[in-house]
Amino acid sequence: MGAILFKELRARARNPRTVLLLTVYLVLLGGLSYLYFRALADQPLQGGAQAAATGRAIFTSIVTVELLLVCFLTPSFTAGLVAGERERQTLDLLITTPIRSHSIVAGKLLAALAVITLLIVTAVPVQSVAFMLGGVDPLQILTASVLLLITALAFGALGLLSSAVMRTSLAATVLAYALVLILVLGTGSVRSLTTDTPAARLTSILAYIDPFSAVGGALGIQQFEIGRPPEPLPPQPAVIEARPLPQVRPDPAGFPGAQRGVALRPNPVQMPPVVRELVRPADNRVIPYYLVAYLGLTGVSLAVSARLLRQT
Repeated sequence: MGAILFKELRARARNPRTVLLLTVYLVLLGGLSYLYFRALADQPLQGGAQAAATGRAIFTSIVTVELLLVCFLTPSFTAGLVAGERERQTLDLLITTPIRSHSIVAGKLLAALAVITLLIVTAVPVQSVAFMLGGVDPLQILTASVLLLITALAFGALGLLSSAVMRTSLAATVLAYALVLILVLGTGSVRSLTTDTPAARLTSILAYIDPFSAVGGALGIQQFEIGRPPEPLPPQPAVIEARPLPQVRPDPAGFPGAQRGVALRPNPVQMPPVVRELVRPADNRVIPYYLVAYLGLTGVSLAVSARLLRQT
């Protein structure tokens, strides 16, 4: 596996498109964070609740952009790995080497996912901006990063499976994106169409394989409270009195990392409509089922791909 991995990594590192993709990606995330900072600066100061709301909005938007890139870039990196070798008539030579088929499959997959992993890791400093504002905690940042890595691994394995099944790179790419669209958009569409029907209890299981429901669970979004104006403050007396802070329980719709005794106010920062449409509220129970399902999907895809490679 090491020989295949290093060969593919050298080829991708020398490709100028890798540097261009990384640059555009970081500029996009940095610009998104800047726009939210401008929104915070243009609003009247409302204490830590305003900063925390902005931090949550920044973090949710960044993770959503990362997940979109993972969903729609990963298949393109892996869909031509085996089919491309077949088109260049080098697959037979690769199979005749002493390297086992499962090592070939694993090496190609890991090399293709190196770029996606680099994208996820380089976005952590941008995500830490939300942590400094107080909107998220380190556990949420870690959970979101693991979620993105597992999703990239599963979708990369699906792309590799499509490449092993199809004869050409174009057909493999079409099949890979069809499978990804079923998991990303198909599951959410079915759940939306059956929300108020008796089948809602059955279709709720689809949340365990829906990436955007998993994001909602990782971010602690159980319901959206966006665009609601903050409640007016009661009139204060002219005399400043020293009073202990009231112990208010955290908002049930808030984030798991909220500190006890801090009242989470509704988010006054308007999120982009695309983020609110994509991210689906969910609880933390979705995360373990999602990770197990996608790790199982990865294992099955790699095993089938290696078997097909041996039969070529």
